[in-house]
Amino acid sequence: MNQAKVLFVDDEVGVLRSLKRGLRLRRRDWEIQFHQSPLQALDQLDQFSPWIVVSDKRMSEMDGLDFLAQVRERLPEAVRILLSGDTSGESALGATEVSHLLLAKPFDIDDLIEILERTYCLYSLPVSAKSRQVLGDIKTLPVLPEVYQCLVDYLRSTDQPDVKKIAEIISRDTAILSKVLQVSNSSFFGFSSPAQSIQEAVVRLGNDLLSQMVLSIGLFEESELDQQAHRALLAQSEKISEKMLTMARFADVPKQILDKLYITGLLHNVGALAPEIDDPDISHIIGAYLLKLWGFETELVNAVLYQNDNEYIDESLLLPFLRVALALDDEKGVTDTLNFLPESDLRHTKVQAFLQQI
Repeated sequence: MNQAKVLFVDDEVGVLRSLKRGLRLRRRDWEIQFHQSPLQALDQLDQFSPWIVVSDKRMSEMDGLDFLAQVRERLPEAVRILLSGDTSGESALGATEVSHLLLAKPFDIDDLIEILERTYCLYSLPVSAKSRQVLGDIKTLPVLPEVYQCLVDYLRSTDQPDVKKIAEIISRDTAILSKVLQVSNSSFFGFSSPAQSIQEAVVRLGNDLLSQMVLSIGLFEESELDQQAHRALLAQSEKISEKMLTMARFADVPKQILDKLYITGLLHNVGALAPEIDDPDISHIIGAYLLKLWGFETELVNAVLYQNDNEYIDESLLLPFLRVALALDDEKGVTDTLNFLPESDLRHTKVQAFLQQI
């Protein structure tokens, strides 16, 4: 991968000095430009061609939203990050029209570097330059749900999360709460008796699965699609998840992988939530792009990206199980799709036996 290029714009000299010092110590291998003037930054944009553009929102010469809007027009493939002291719901919604990510000020340098490194990894995706421009030019992407952000912020703030506090957070959204309780009682995950409380449901699922569930459910709930399209996408994602879990339990897949399969099914069509895109040939690319941007593991990102490409093979079980579930849902043959495990692998035989029964 080539050297990363990052452009920072902030009219506060102290902020730029702090950024220069922190990033010089941590990311010596990156090419970084710092500008106090957004107009000067725009003059350098074409020549520098940054991968990532980070801008403060409140600047005297030009508002950060206006600056990023011009970046989107001139260099749509660049990932745009807005720094703002106002992260209220209304402000965040406005920011999504021109930025991919919003970071609250003041921020810790480690948080910024984590976001930059995550964004940098987007360039490892095998996506064409044309597709990157289409992705960057989308004016509205799915917004991270408020309950998810609150949950993640809390989990990051402590080494010993309190179950009661987690239960209180997810209880703020009835749709999320009902789904958490439903899954925590599901036999798919090996639970033989219902959870007696929200706290017990939280303990059963674990923080990682719970966080990803809250994200996936919230994304569909808050999407800008019309209700009919929204319900259809959510129903399809849940149906694919159930098919994947049914096969996996039949094949004695461990619970840890069951969790991942469940989330993969829920998020496999997340790219279709971008309201300006009705092209099925690119929705999976948008989905992979979003998941990478939000920090999901590479195996899940690859499963979403390559779900329709039977020639791509990796070592993860997420992709092959997703392909089989999609083939079953479309009532297509799954013989070729099943060639994801060596015939000597017991799970291959068990999945074959399962498919012969349906």
